[in-house]
Amino acid sequence: MPYTRDMTDQFPRERLPVGWPWRLFTFTLILFALAFLVYLGLSFGYKAFLNKSIDNLNSTLNSLSFQVAPTEREGFITFYSQLSNLQKLLASHIVSSKVFPILSGLTDQRVSYSTLNVSIVDRTVTVDGVAKDYAALASQLAIYEQSPEVEKVILQNSALTNKAVRFTAQVTFKDEIFHL
Repeated sequence: MPYTRDMTDQFPRERLPVGWPWRLFTFTLILFALAFLVYLGLSFGYKAFLNKSIDNLNSTLNSLSFQVAPTEREGFITFYSQLSNLQKLLASHIVSSKVFPILSGLTDQRVSYSTLNVSIVDRTVTVDGVAKDYAALASQLAIYEQSPEVEKVILQNSALTNKAVRFTAQVTFKDEIFHL
């Protein structure tokens, strides 16, 4: 190729198709317009719908609160407070509450307990109870003695009253029962 001074002859330009940039611009403009319309629809239509739904639910809640009598509300609040306090109390007495299922499993059907005193430091449970007769009391003491959880049992007193035997016994459990 001979040397020419005209640069356009030496370096020819790349030719783009005539409609391509305008088609891209039109497509982008349509996408932008569509996104803008969706934004306007959500902003003005759906937001208003949600706000109206919230207002309707708030008015429904307010009308429901007037249907409950103030005395019933106070009773419910008192009950809920008692329930919450009881739940906190039971959660803080984890160690002593382990004894109840064990003691329940070790109790003869002819024996019932009226009082239980738990001493975690001494690992003892003092029970006041009523047995059907002395045979039931002897059976209960034998169950305590044979249990692997019980270290020792002391019968503190017993008395026959109204065809039943009232008794007090001190049951000392093994150390692992009271560990967390």
